[in-house]
Amino acid sequence: MATLGVNSQAGKYSYVNALRYYSTFDGSKAEPAIIVGYPEMCFNIAEGINLGWTSGNAATWYNKGITASMNFLGITEGGTITVGDNVLNTYGTVTTSISTYLAQPTVQYQGNNAAGLSQILTQKYIAFWQNSNWEAFFNQRRTGIPTFLTGPGTGNSAKIPMRWQYPIAEQAANASNYQAAVQRQFGADDLNGLMWILQ
Repeated sequence: MATLGVNSQAGKYSYVNALRYYSTFDGSKAEPAIIVGYPEMCFNIAEGINLGWTSGNAATWYNKGITASMNFLGITEGGTITVGDNVLNTYGTVTTSISTYLAQPTVQYQGNNAAGLSQILTQKYIAFWQNSNWEAFFNQRRTGIPTFLTGPGTGNSAKIPMRWQYPIAEQAANASNYQAAVQRQFGADDLNGLMWILQ
């Protein structure tokens, strides 16, 4: 415990700003969220084209999605980012290049096939970083992409849950309706159970 305090005072840990996030009960000081922003829309269109739902050029929309996501985070073609640590020491700057990123063989769109779909969904997942609330979880659950290494530290028998269980307070305060809902939906309040929309 002493190490935690020493490291914290030395600025080695980055904590959530309690004044920003927890000073009100209504969450009015939380980060704004985007629901289906432009990057996600681009990836949705690319996914639809890849799956044959519509015509168009999936690679174009895929690249637009990546570019829009980077632009949203302040990364631009030929821009600079100052690099520092958590106690505001500056180490220098880096020049950013979206075109260099897009030109990497592992990033270049592989075509309207399973590999291309995996790329679209992976880049879409990356675009959700610190944004869009639970959309990253929902999309990963829907598609299984990206895949994650799981193990004993994951808990839940090394599986990523498919759904949330009903809160214990709901089970206690509204037991008859809770039981009826569980029977109607799943048969058991199992966090690995498939919801009707995934069945």
